[in-house]
Amino acid sequence: MSWRLSGIPGKIFVVEATFRDGSDFSLRGGHFGAEAEPAEPAEPAEPAAIPKRAPLLLVVSGFGVIAKEATPEIESRVTSAAGEYLWSLEGGRITFVRISQLLGLLASLGEHGLHPLGTLLAADNEQIAAFIKTNVTLRTLLRPTETGSILGQLLFHRLKLPMLGVVFFALAVNVLVAPRVWESYRRTHAELTARQRQTEQAGDLSRQKQQAMSEFGRGLGRRYAILCDRTAAAAPREITLATLAVQPLLKTPEEGRPLQLREREMAVGGSAPDSRAVADYVAALQHLDFVRSIRLASIEQNRDAGTVNFLITIEL
Repeated sequence: MSWRLSGIPGKIFVVEATFRDGSDFSLRGGHFGAEAEPAEPAEPAEPAAIPKRAPLLLVVSGFGVIAKEATPEIESRVTSAAGEYLWSLEGGRITFVRISQLLGLLASLGEHGLHPLGTLLAADNEQIAAFIKTNVTLRTLLRPTETGSILGQLLFHRLKLPMLGVVFFALAVNVLVAPRVWESYRRTHAELTARQRQTEQAGDLSRQKQQAMSEFGRGLGRRYAILCDRTAAAAPREITLATLAVQPLLKTPEEGRPLQLREREMAVGGSAPDSRAVADYVAALQHLDFVRSIRLASIEQNRDAGTVNFLITIEL
């Protein structure tokens, strides 16, 4: 599949080289139209006057350009002589010229930076149009050939200004949109950072809970149970215990925050008929071997029930 490069045929400059003898030639040239029709009349041209950026198509005629009926003998003789003839075969006729005759012409064009897309022999307008239609395509542009390079340069110069316009438009849009995009990015980044921090804190809390469960699994739970039993057994009969906690919480657990415990401490709370009973309980606790110190954290009179409420903390 080939796609024509729209607009480029109208930029092709056709140079007609007419040989008067083996080395003397004259040049005439003109641009092709958008529909591959040559500009009329073709003007005499010199290599220095030919547009440098225009793709060049060379048409050779005159002395040394021979057209004959394409008999098997002549066709075989011309086509088998590799590197000796430039030839074309069309409509049962073969047209050919010695390549050595064209070297001076090509060298003259090359000195001025002119390299033809192709060379036709004694071609009329229809043959020129057919060549352009066949060769000036996207497929030719993508091939790593000299013709593809010439078409690429022309396409680059045609697209340079539109591309610059697109770049400037993109820059203008960036200037208008970038502050809002950056602010949105900052908000999103802050939210992601906060969520990541919450996730890490939740992970730490989960590990603490697992560690606490593991400690109970290693037998600490049974030791705590013994402490609680002995602490409760020391209470006088008239005291009612309501709270008995080992390593109680310092504060209520919060989502995403680590547990805060009172290490190596017990909390005992309840009610008694009077403060004397509380004092007796404190004295009894001081005789327990695992108790390092005791503090009466609070004692309050409950007038409705006629009792006192107390809270004792024990350092283990």
